[in-house]
Amino acid sequence: MADMYACPVTSKINLSPATASALNPKLIIKDHRNKFADQGVTFFDKGQYEQAAGMFDRAIAQDQAKPTLYYDRGLARLYAGKLRDSAADFSMAINLKSDFGLAYLNRGIVEGQLGNQDRAFLNFNRAIELLPNSDLGYLNRGILFALRHENDSALQDFNKVIERNPKNAQAFSYRGNLYREIGNVDAAIANFRRAVELDPTDEQSRHFLQLLSVSL
Repeated sequence: MADMYACPVTSKINLSPATASALNPKLIIKDHRNKFADQGVTFFDKGQYEQAAGMFDRAIAQDQAKPTLYYDRGLARLYAGKLRDSAADFSMAINLKSDFGLAYLNRGIVEGQLGNQDRAFLNFNRAIELLPNSDLGYLNRGILFALRHENDSALQDFNKVIERNPKNAQAFSYRGNLYREIGNVDAAIANFRRAVELDPTDEQSRHFLQLLSVSL
């Protein structure tokens, strides 16, 4: 199952623990009312993550008690590849706001990238408690279950997302990958087909759909 997932910006084929961030949209928080934070958001939206982190540094210097500033700097550092610094920022945000669900979610992603699966699970579990209407906690936790070959638990998480949001193409794609790995070809094909129907740009699901259909 370790080859189930892929790098965040490349594919869904060869996923590793580092790729949980593939499921994480850029959940930047924009309501800071601080000119440096606003500039940081602008840099972030342009994909200039180092510059964004620098602006958030200056914003934090002006307001060291605002958890969303640490969160956004942590997110910029995550996308810049500075994982340990990112984790520290998410931890600071949580220290300042103990029910900060997005900070738990992203800290879980960082821990997954660092190979700390147990810590990642704890953070995803907490994120699910705090963000019960979000699919991201279940999707990320499902990936970790799959990486640990806990296929029933992974399937439950992917099923949960699909039951709540039957138009979530990612969930169908990941569930298709799971079925492919355990040898349930018919179920894999059905899930990849649905993923492509929902997201025609999903070339990886389309690839697997064609590959498995030919093999029948």
